[in-house]
Amino acid sequence: MKLWKISMILIAAAAVFGACQDKGSSETLPSISIVENEVRFEAVGGEQKITVMANGSWSLDKGVDWITVSPTSGGASKNGMPVTLKAKINTGAERDGSLSFKIGTRTASVKVWQAGADVTGADVVVPENDKWYVFRRATVLESGRSYLFFAKNVIAVPHAATISYGYLKTTGVVVEDNQIRTQGRNAFTVTEEDGGYVIRQISDGRVLYMMDDHNSFQVGADKPKSGHVWDVKVEQNGDFVFTNKDKKKTIQFDPEYGTFASYPQASGVYPYLYECISETSAPVDPTLKGMPKWLELPETKDDDGLDFYTHDQITDGKNIRSWSFDYDPKALLSHWVAYPLNKKLRGNGSRTDQWGLDPKVPVSQQPVLYTTYKSNNGKKYDRGHQLPSADRLDYASNVKTFYFTNMTPQLSGLNQNSWANLETRVREWSESFDTLYVVTGCSVKGSTDVAYDNDGKAVAVPVGYYKALLGYKKTGSLGNSSQNGGYIGCAFWFDHVDYSGDFMTKAMSISELEEKTGVNFFVNLPSQIDDAKAKAVEQTKDLWWK
Repeated sequence: MKLWKISMILIAAAAVFGACQDKGSSETLPSISIVENEVRFEAVGGEQKITVMANGSWSLDKGVDWITVSPTSGGASKNGMPVTLKAKINTGAERDGSLSFKIGTRTASVKVWQAGADVTGADVVVPENDKWYVFRRATVLESGRSYLFFAKNVIAVPHAATISYGYLKTTGVVVEDNQIRTQGRNAFTVTEEDGGYVIRQISDGRVLYMMDDHNSFQVGADKPKSGHVWDVKVEQNGDFVFTNKDKKKTIQFDPEYGTFASYPQASGVYPYLYECISETSAPVDPTLKGMPKWLELPETKDDDGLDFYTHDQITDGKNIRSWSFDYDPKALLSHWVAYPLNKKLRGNGSRTDQWGLDPKVPVSQQPVLYTTYKSNNGKKYDRGHQLPSADRLDYASNVKTFYFTNMTPQLSGLNQNSWANLETRVREWSESFDTLYVVTGCSVKGSTDVAYDNDGKAVAVPVGYYKALLGYKKTGSLGNSSQNGGYIGCAFWFDHVDYSGDFMTKAMSISELEEKTGVNFFVNLPSQIDDAKAKAVEQTKDLWWK
C-alpha cells in the first residue's frame, strides 16, 4: 500500500512537471519587424506607407519631428498592419532619421530620408505664352522665377489683355509626380522688389496689385504707388501665404466661386506654387489618331454633338487608360463614362474629395460644382459620380473621379440608395473576372428639368440612368462564358426617381438596354470573338449576375 502511494505521488509530480514544461514550450515571445528598410520623401513632402509585422500590441517608440505617424499603435496582424508616414515640406537641406516601434522590450526601426529644397543655382526658365512647359512643385520662393498658383486641381489664370481688374479665373490641371504641364501664359513671375515681392503676369508683363478695400486684383503695366508688394511665408504643409503689405490680405482660392482672390481672413485655400523648370511638347490626345479599340467603349458618332475624351492613370509604372467619356457641352454632362475595372486598376487609397475642373475640357463648357447643384423644383440633387470614386483609389486616379465632367445632377434618393448598392455590387462582381468592362451613363432625351451649378448655369437633369457590364474570365468558368470566348454580360436601367428597392429588379440584357437608350454598347467585342458569340453575349442576361 505504501509503495502504491509513493508511486502515485511520483506520477502526480511528473504530471505537474510535464505540464510546466508544456506551458513553457508553447509560450510565444514578443516579435516585431518592419517590411521596409528605408522610406524616401521628396522635398515637397507627402505620404508613404510602411507595414508593421507584430504578434501582439505595439506602439511607436521614437519618431522625428518632420514626420507624422498614423496610427501610432496597433495589434497583432497576420498580414501586417499598414502605417502612414506623412512628411512635412522641407525648405532646407536634406535630412534623415529613423522611426522605431516596440512590443515589450523588442524594437524594430525604419530609416527615413527627405530631399532638400533644390533651386539654388538652377537655370531660370522664362516661359513664352504659347509654348508648353513643365512646372515642378516648389518648396521655396526664388526671385525672378515663374510660378503657377495652384489649389484644388486648378491654377490661377492671369487677366486677359482687355481686363484690368477682377478675381483671377481658373483652369483645371493634372498633377502627376508633383509636376504640371501647361502653357507659359498661365504663369506669373515673382521678383524681390520694394522691400517684398512683386507679381507679374507672364502673358503681358502687367503687375498684380490691390486697391481700396476690394478683394479682387488690379493689373497695370506700371507699378502703382502702393498695393503691389507682398510678403511671402511658406507653411510646413507646403502652402505659400502671400500677404499684401498695404492691405493685409492674403491670396486664397475660393472653392465656392472657383476663383482666386485676396481676403483679410483665412476663408479659402492657400495656394501651392509650381515653378517652371523646362520646356515640353504640347500634349497629343490619342483619340486624334482614331478611336481606340478598347472593349469598354460604346459606338461614337461624328455628328451627335458630343465630344469624346479619355483620361489615363499610372499603374505599375506604366501610363494606361483609366476612363473615357462622351461629353455634351450643351447639357453640361457626359452621356456616358466607360472604363475597365479590376483589383489592380482600382488600386489602394481613400476618397480625396478634390472637386475640380477637368483640364481636358474648355472651362466654359463645364459646370462649376465645388458645392452641389441647386434647383427650383424642390428636389435635392447630388453630384452623382458616373465613374465611382471607389473604383479608382490611387490618389492621382481618385482625384480625377472628382472632375466636374464626371458628375450629373442625380436625385439623392437614388444616388444614396439603390444606385450606391449597385455600384458596390459591381465592384464585388469585378473581383471574379480578369476584367469587368463598365459603361455608366444617363439619358437626357426628353428632359425638361434643369439644375444649376455654382455659377448659375443650367445643367440638364437626366430622365434615367444605366449601367452596361461586360465581364471577361479567360478560363470561361463563370455562367455561360465558356460558350462565348470567356465573356458574359448584363445591364441595368433606372428611371430617374427616388428608389431604394432591389437593384436586380432593374436588370436586363445589353440588347434590351441598347433598344431603350439607342446606344450601341461594346462595339469592339466582335473583334475579340465572332459576331454570333458577341450577339449571344448581348442578348442574354446571364443567370450568374445576382
